[in-house]
Amino acid sequence: MPAAVLFSLPTFAISSIAVDIFNLTGFAITVLVTASSFLTYFTLAYVYKTALKDMEKTEEKEGAVSPNNLASKKRLP
Repeated sequence: MPAAVLFSLPTFAISSIAVDIFNLTGFAITVLVTASSFLTYFTLAYVYKTALKDMEKTEEKEGAVSPNNLASKKRLP
């Protein structure tokens, strides 16, 4: 076996391992960013939903008329 082949095999193996580690790291970062995005989205959706419920409760307590409960109120002719 020529010496060039003997020296290129360990180099190829090391570079192959490095590429694998780089690809796995990139994949892990992609998974973390995607999970973070979903978590942020669902957190904001929950906060928005909770805020709407709190606003409706406050309006009912104070007797305010909002577009949500305006349609349910009967108007006099």
